[in-house]
Amino acid sequence: TNAAAWEHFRGIEGEGRKVAYWGSPFDELDWVRSDNRAAGRLAVEHLLAAGYRRPCFLGALNTPQVQFTERYEGYAEAMRAAGLEPCLAPTVNAATREEEGRRAARRLIERGEEIDAVFAACDAMALGAMEAFVSADLSVPADMGVMGFDDLLAGRFSRPPLTTIAPDPAEAGAALVEAVLDEGAAAHRRVPVKLIARGSTAR
Repeated sequence: TNAAAWEHFRGIEGEGRKVAYWGSPFDELDWVRSDNRAAGRLAVEHLLAAGYRRPCFLGALNTPQVQFTERYEGYAEAMRAAGLEPCLAPTVNAATREEEGRRAARRLIERGEEIDAVFAACDAMALGAMEAFVSADLSVPADMGVMGFDDLLAGRFSRPPLTTIAPDPAEAGAALVEAVLDEGAAAHRRVPVKLIARGSTAR
């Protein structure tokens, strides 16, 4: 949906300007991204330490949003390291990310699998999933732990507040500025992430 915007920015680079992109899905461009695989590993470690035994990844893979796939890869790596089989609750296109999360969560419920937590590819999906779980009389976090990625403002005020993982915004901004101003900067850079534990997962 952003094809025209990407072509515009590619044109700017053609005019001799240096541009760096936050989270670009295109590897031929200079980008700064979150350490998404580390986020997936961190999510699994947190959920298992909180007592959950069957966390599932909720999100779409093999889409232009490569960061979602990277988060799944980190999740799957940590699950296998813990002797557990990765689980995927795939999303399909909907009007909003929240609706994608709601639909995927409803399908999880209908499948009747013994899932007790989800790590959603982004906070918006996590918030939609949490609504679906609560509507199905599943208590969050007692019956179902929910966490996402991004630290959206809405997640801080949801009921319960959303556990999430996010990069430090100041560090991300600094990395982007350095990528533009420092001729010797690496074309591709990762920003560390941190866990922000709130009420949507057990502690």
